[in-house]
Amino acid sequence: MSRQTTPGYQRGQSGPKPSGRLVAALIGGVIGLVIAVILGIIPVIGVVLWLVGPAVGGTVAGYLRGSNTVESTLTAGLAGFIADFPIILLGGTPFLFLEESVTGIIIILAFMAFSIVLSVVVSAIGGALGAQLTNRKAP
Repeated sequence: MSRQTTPGYQRGQSGPKPSGRLVAALIGGVIGLVIAVILGIIPVIGVVLWLVGPAVGGTVAGYLRGSNTVESTLTAGLAGFIADFPIILLGGTPFLFLEESVTGIIIILAFMAFSIVLSVVVSAIGGALGAQLTNRKAP
């Protein structure tokens, strides 16, 4: 008796349909934000493990998007932006109003931009990993 493989277990074969880019990015972004906030409650852990949230959120977004690595990476990058934007908006913007020197404002803006770029890059790497883990067809 020969054993036949069940559809959906081979890459690119039938399986769940890939999620839309915005839906996958929103789900991944929310997961990344929640993990980052939970890890950020304890300051030492938050500093060390801050990038775990965007990485996990990007992996989820890439997995939901499907096996196309480029699409999953773009979607995960968007998820990283969605996850980091509220933190930067609520955490960094008040300092702009408290700072009186131009140099201080430039430093705060540079830190905010660096944080967003780093979160997007880490999420995009997670999205590429999520594309490799999925058994969904390419969108």
